[in-house]
Amino acid sequence: MSERVFFYGTLMTPFNRLGRHRVNSRLSFVGHGTIAAALFDLGIYPAAVPTNDGGTVAGEVYDMEDAPDVLAVLDEIEGYRPSEPECSLYTRVEVNITLEDGSRCPAWAYFYNAPLGRAQRIAVCASASCQRLTCLAASRNCPITPTTRFGGSTNSMPDR
Repeated sequence: MSERVFFYGTLMTPFNRLGRHRVNSRLSFVGHGTIAAALFDLGIYPAAVPTNDGGTVAGEVYDMEDAPDVLAVLDEIEGYRPSEPECSLYTRVEVNITLEDGSRCPAWAYFYNAPLGRAQRIAVCASASCQRLTCLAASRNCPITPTTRFGGSTNSMPDR
């Protein structure tokens, strides 16, 4: 079992999700990386789904201390039920991450597991959420704040 986890979207550090505070002390930042996936804009949060079409999703990679307990908390946040994955909002899958230096490592990632409906695939960074995620993944200063897309305080972001 991998001792690393990959975050994209609202679980990334600057979004300051309340649920993530429960595990922050047991996470150690490894670096930025990408996974083979497609990203969709669901409005309040993005959703990644596995793909083999060359698409990638950028995010943050963390080492976990006490991985089973950390994953249990993250499973709750993401609506993943290990005993009923087919009924879960997200599924947890061990994937290969490509780190910024080109090295690869296994890590857990959460993939959306519900119908996408009319959600648009984020192919070009035209939306504020996509721009913010791109800036975060590239570790650049970014004029767009998490509240630009979601409004209000970053501490008020809903947990799923």
